[in-house]
Amino acid sequence: MSVTPADTAAAAPKRRSRRRIVFWCAAGILFLVFAVFFLLPSICAVRITDRRMACENNLQNIAQALHNYHAEHGSFPPAYVADEKGRPIHSWRVLILPYMEESRLYGKYRFDEPWDGPNNRKLESQMPGIFRCPSHRYQDDEFHTSYVAIVGPNSVFPGPDATRLEDISADLKETMLVADVNQRAVHWMSPDDLSPDELLQEIARIGEDTNHADGVRAVFADTSVRLLTSEIRRPKRSELWPRPMPTTNRLGAGGSIE
Repeated sequence: MSVTPADTAAAAPKRRSRRRIVFWCAAGILFLVFAVFFLLPSICAVRITDRRMACENNLQNIAQALHNYHAEHGSFPPAYVADEKGRPIHSWRVLILPYMEESRLYGKYRFDEPWDGPNNRKLESQMPGIFRCPSHRYQDDEFHTSYVAIVGPNSVFPGPDATRLEDISADLKETMLVADVNQRAVHWMSPDDLSPDELLQEIARIGEDTNHADGVRAVFADTSVRLLTSEIRRPKRSELWPRPMPTTNRLGAGGSIE
C-alpha cells in the first residue's frame, strides 16, 4: 500500500497536535514539581506563623480575662477553689469564664459538686476555643487544654490563695501567669496546672514534644507573650517576689465561693 503526499499532509496536523499535548503535559508536571519544592514550604511556613500568632492571641485573651477578674474581685483568681477539707475541686479556668464572654457556660457549671461531678461532666465538650492552641497535636480531644497556670510558692497562683497586683513586688513583665505546654495538657475544668520545675522539663523538650518547634510560649502579668527557650535559667531565690498574707478562697455552704 503506497502513501500519497495527501496522506502525509493529513497526518502532519495530528503529529503536531500530539506534540502539543506532550509539551503541555510535561509543562504541567514541571509546574507541579516547582510547586512542591518551592511553593509548598512557603505555604507551610505561613500556616505555622498563623498558628503561632493565634496561640499568642489566646494567651493574651486569657491574661486579659484574668485582669478583668481582678478588676471586679480585687485579686486574680486562685489556682483552684478547695472544699471544706482543702481538696482542689474547681479550676481558675472555670472562674474566668464570665470574663471571656462565656457567662452562659459559667451559669451551667455547678459549684456544689466537684469539677468532674455528674452535672459538670456534661459541660466538658463545651471547652471555649480560647483554651485550645491551634498547634496542639490532640485536636480531636474536645476537653483537654495545653494552657496551664504556673503554680506554687512565690507565684501568682500559690494554690487556694488569691494574689493581688499590689502583692507582686517584681516587674509585671517578669511575672509569669500561663504557659502553653503539650506534654502536660489537662482537662480544662480540672484544678491541675504546672510547677516551675515541670515547666523547665517542658522547655527541655522543645522541638520534640512541644506545640511549637521554636519554644514554649507564656503570657506574663503585663499581658505580654514571650518565647521561652532552652536558654532560660532558673531564677535565684532572691529574685522571687515575697508573698504577703494571702486571701484564701474556699467553697462555702451552698457552693458559694468565700
